[in-house]
Amino acid sequence: MKLINTGLFATVLLFSVTASALTLKEAKQQGLVGETLSGYIAPVKPTAEAQKLTDKINQARTEQYKSVATENNVSLNDVAKMTGQKLVNRAEAGEYVKGINGQWLKK
Repeated sequence: MKLINTGLFATVLLFSVTASALTLKEAKQQGLVGETLSGYIAPVKPTAEAQKLTDKINQARTEQYKSVATENNVSLNDVAKMTGQKLVNRAEAGEYVKGINGQWLKK
């Protein structure tokens, strides 16, 4: 499982690429998107740019989660949730995360 954790987290960070002129880091810092416990990002503010970035990042994450799940004989959902918990915990101060109650919280 530690192999999954380290490799997956590094891979997910690689998908913090630009979509249009906005990077994932910039979108998080601006409060446009946030991490969720599901392992996917979601728009905090529903803008077209935030949704486009969300779709692109989540699609890439799904592909990586599938790959890791297959390699380790675990479910896609387990990989996504494990990664989601790590990403929520590692969110920087000022970024939004979605709590277990479904509400956005600013760290």
